[in-house]
Amino acid sequence: MPTDVSQDDPTSQMNESLSQILRWVKFQSLDRARQIIEKEIAQDPKLILVYELADGERGRPEVSRVSGVPSSTIQVWWDRWFKLGIMEASPKRKGMLRRLCSIEEVGLDIPKDVRIVLDRRSGSPSAPPNMEPVGSASRDSVE
Repeated sequence: MPTDVSQDDPTSQMNESLSQILRWVKFQSLDRARQIIEKEIAQDPKLILVYELADGERGRPEVSRVSGVPSSTIQVWWDRWFKLGIMEASPKRKGMLRRLCSIEEVGLDIPKDVRIVLDRRSGSPSAPPNMEPVGSASRDSVE
């Protein structure tokens, strides 16, 4: 891919090398991220919604209001996901967390009912969705 900066510039060469390294690291990490997200999140619409809403801008109260999940439960989930490496500190808001990547970025599908709520989030606040967890395991406590 052509660049506007001369390839003789050491800073330009270093930036290009770092960009290439980053692309390969992301590529190699996608499968592991997918495995963790699939195991921990992708089987339950509520977990998916809470994970996708974790953008580093929204706090637990807003995510709780949108998802219908208690704030204390969200904190437990976020702490677990942070330890698993699928959440990171927000670069924009101190003390906030954000998801490392979206569920779709690792090749998993977002259920239609979750997609509707997420699409609505680009507008005004909405009532919690009517979603029942898939499976019988509760995610309220860290295993």
